[in-house]
Amino acid sequence: MPDELGAGTEAAVRYRERLLSDAAAAGIMIPDDIPPADTSAVYSSLALEMRLANGVVNGTYAATWPHLKQHDGDHAGFSTLRWTPARSRR
Repeated sequence: MPDELGAGTEAAVRYRERLLSDAAAAGIMIPDDIPPADTSAVYSSLALEMRLANGVVNGTYAATWPHLKQHDGDHAGFSTLRWTPARSRR
């Protein structure tokens, strides 16, 4: 990228050193290498979403479980409120 901007190698090295120094001062660690995308939390979360969507499209009821709520021993209900562990199955 420095070549695309017309910057020389020396300027690019100075910029990189300043960027790393500023990041370290702010408590941000910049890794030397970028890990594979399929090991990231975002990838895993999206993969789970896609499996859930696939299940819904193919006729399962997997998407309904977060909405089910047991009102009492004999009655269950369906809620559109966001499911959280603290509120689940009271």
